[in-house]
Amino acid sequence: RPGAASGGAAMSRPEGAARSCREEDEEARQEAALRKLIVRLKNVQEGTQRETLVQSLQDLLALAASPRGPQLLRGKNLHGPLLLVLVSYVRVADVQQVGWSLLCRLIEVCPDVLQKLAAPQGVGKEWEVLGVHQQILKMLKLHHVNMYLSVVGLKALNLLLTSDEITLLLLEEGTDVFLLVFDAMDTFSDNEEIQKYGCQALHMLLEKVPEEQLIEFVEDRDHMIILNVFKKFPEKENIVLPALLSLHSLAGPPSNVEVLMSGNVRCYNIIVEMMKTFPHSELIQEVSCCLLHRLSLGNFYNILVLNDVHEVLVEAVEKYPANAKLQAAGLSCLALLTETIFLNKDLEEKKEEEEKEEGEQLYWLEACYKALRCHRKNTDVQEAACWALNNLLMYQQCLHEKIGDEEKKFPAHREMMLAMLVHSVSKEVFQAAANALATLSEQDVGIRKLLLAKGIHMNVMELMKKHSNSPEVAESACKLLNRTFEGSCPPLDIMTVAVSRIVKIMRKHKKVTSVQLEALRIILRFMNPGEMKEQPSSPSGDADLALTLKVIKNQCLLEGTHTLVLDALNRFIGSPGIQKCGFQILSSVVECSGALEMLLQQGMTDTVLHSLQMYPDDQEIQCLGLSLLRSLITRKNLCIATIHVLATVLVSTLRRFKDDVEIQMHGFHTIITILDLSPCFAKLLIQESFDTAIFYQMSMCFSEQIDQQFQRLCCKCFAKLVDNDDLKNVMLEKACAEINTIMSECLLLLGANVNKKTKTNSLIYQVCEKGSSPELVELLLNSGAREQDVRSALTASIKKGDSRIISLLLKKLSLDVANSSICLGGFCIGRLEPSWLCPLFPDKRPSFRKQTRAGSMLARMVLRYQRKSSYENQSKSSSDVNPEEDSLEKYADWAFLPDPLVDNVFRLNDDADSEGMFVT
Repeated sequence: RPGAASGGAAMSRPEGAARSCREEDEEARQEAALRKLIVRLKNVQEGTQRETLVQSLQDLLALAASPRGPQLLRGKNLHGPLLLVLVSYVRVADVQQVGWSLLCRLIEVCPDVLQKLAAPQGVGKEWEVLGVHQQILKMLKLHHVNMYLSVVGLKALNLLLTSDEITLLLLEEGTDVFLLVFDAMDTFSDNEEIQKYGCQALHMLLEKVPEEQLIEFVEDRDHMIILNVFKKFPEKENIVLPALLSLHSLAGPPSNVEVLMSGNVRCYNIIVEMMKTFPHSELIQEVSCCLLHRLSLGNFYNILVLNDVHEVLVEAVEKYPANAKLQAAGLSCLALLTETIFLNKDLEEKKEEEEKEEGEQLYWLEACYKALRCHRKNTDVQEAACWALNNLLMYQQCLHEKIGDEEKKFPAHREMMLAMLVHSVSKEVFQAAANALATLSEQDVGIRKLLLAKGIHMNVMELMKKHSNSPEVAESACKLLNRTFEGSCPPLDIMTVAVSRIVKIMRKHKKVTSVQLEALRIILRFMNPGEMKEQPSSPSGDADLALTLKVIKNQCLLEGTHTLVLDALNRFIGSPGIQKCGFQILSSVVECSGALEMLLQQGMTDTVLHSLQMYPDDQEIQCLGLSLLRSLITRKNLCIATIHVLATVLVSTLRRFKDDVEIQMHGFHTIITILDLSPCFAKLLIQESFDTAIFYQMSMCFSEQIDQQFQRLCCKCFAKLVDNDDLKNVMLEKACAEINTIMSECLLLLGANVNKKTKTNSLIYQVCEKGSSPELVELLLNSGAREQDVRSALTASIKKGDSRIISLLLKKLSLDVANSSICLGGFCIGRLEPSWLCPLFPDKRPSFRKQTRAGSMLARMVLRYQRKSSYENQSKSSSDVNPEEDSLEKYADWAFLPDPLVDNVFRLNDDADSEGMFVT
């Protein structure tokens, strides 16, 4: 056996040697043939027969296509003579077809050929004639009707476009390469190869042209040629892919997106169909996601969602989690569509079973988590996944229950924290991750505590410092800090560092609304003790918290936070959020020693008034503003212009929010403060119809729902107004005009003159002219209305035909109860109605006055406050305290004061006037 083996080996050696010899002979033969063919190609003359030349080119093509083609052609510089032949026989189709096919093969097997074609050596001035970019364009133009040459020409063009240098030369040429490609695709729309090579060439060319040219292509409807490819070859993956790539290039400019999304084109339907047709083609899924992302940037969210774009996107990101480009595009698109997706779901009619399943759906939560975990080094994927997760949590708030460190939950919060740290140089990743974590923290207390335990606030403040010039980072950081600190009381050192950092951010980005708003919110959280503690309080804990708040407020004052807040209030007057936060911060800061003086010097009063004028219907701003005004009003800052504005603003707010007790209390407190400093303010208030507002509140004093403290405030304010006799009369006129019997009675009892001259007619005449209020007429008659005024009022009442009022007037003018007679002479009545006379008789005298007089009760209260005010004034001028003032405090608001002065006021003279003629 060993001998046999050695004998077989001996026999195989001659066979191997023979095979090697044959291969060497074949190589030598091919080398020799190649040399001869190159020589012939270099020495082609004008008289050479076309058939011979074509045969030589075909032989060269065969050698190039052989297994040893790359080895044979390496270093032969065959492209030079080949280009000369192509130039010389540019109009000969056979030569062009074989020649360009050979050039394509040379580029494929010899990579250095393309570089030599881009910058040939030793050609000199002949390069202008021999340039390959010029020859390909010339050939495509001359032979545009030849399908075979169009195929080989577009193939060669594709290979040439892989060189950036040649691509630039092609684009700079006078002949439009796009026109040639579009023309070939349009002419041979059924040819698969032409469509494939054409789309590939378009994709490479479109990536190099400016946006203006892309817009021009769509305006000229050249994109329809690409869209026709999907109709002709919907199942050809090798054609669909370059067509999608070409569309992706065209979809860059926003105007092009509008055209592609229009009803005539509906590009989104084509993309969705291709994604459904090729679910296993990763490249098609990737390009489609990128294209849909570009289309979604045009704000056509509703159209895309209605056509199920989000469904194919979710399938794609779940099917190809390892594809970074697909994940970035798909998740970014889902982030943009999230709001529309859930709004449309809310509008749909769902069955009960579907509604139950809704709560269990994870949507793209798992896809986001996988993307964060699998592509930790890819900033695009990290940013897209964080935004997609943020928006999903915003509109599907129960999903936060699926995130956590527990079993069967997704620790997405850890991945987002990691993304912030790993990609600390990326502002975009930080912004996305910070927003997502802020949303998650807002919904989940456990996540909030976990983030604080991990010290995320320190990382955030460090990144704020690192990216101090980025307003996006500043906004996101403040938002995250605000959410994570919610419900907790961080240590004083952390709060001081945070406040200092935020103040610097506010100074850095003074003109950015969103940064100012988020910065104000976090500062406000530090100053609001109610939001800083969720756990039950204790005496020692409350003392510590009070001390912490005092330190923070003083720090803000020392660092000039109040100046920044005022600046933000003035600059961003159009932002209601900034106005609310700013007012609350200033309300806290103003409590610090010396803060009020500084704020007044910087024009805080004008700022608050401006905001109140800007937001007349915003209840919260009005309440906060009035509260601030109360503490800002001093004698020093009251000028004529300010007083006028104050009157307008205060009255407008009090009338608009007449049922809001808190606003009313702040407003009345402010008015009382101003009246104490400037009595003339009362006249301005009445000019702005403040009497209407206070009439309403005084009339409501008998409602059980009225706050007792507010009742006292109203009476005190009214007492200051009626100190002025002229204003008292003006208010009586207004009360009569409004047919307000209660306030009219109160004012009359307080000394208002029923016969005070008005601009037009007497008060009783005006009331009778309006009619429908016999109670008020009776009140005016009993308060001493003049007879001539009553007579003119009777004439007006007779014209209106109000029997009840006529009876009251006749009773006043003609009835003599003592003598049991009536006198109707001299009234020129003309006619008498029985209904007028019946109430005149003693046994049928109805009283329109209520037994319990609300007006008199109000008058008693007002007199009480007037007396109290006079006692206070006396005590100020005297060193001894008036003992009666202390005794007054013992009485309740509704107590009757047994004072002769008060009793005299309420003695009403109900005796009838005896003047006139009497008849029996």
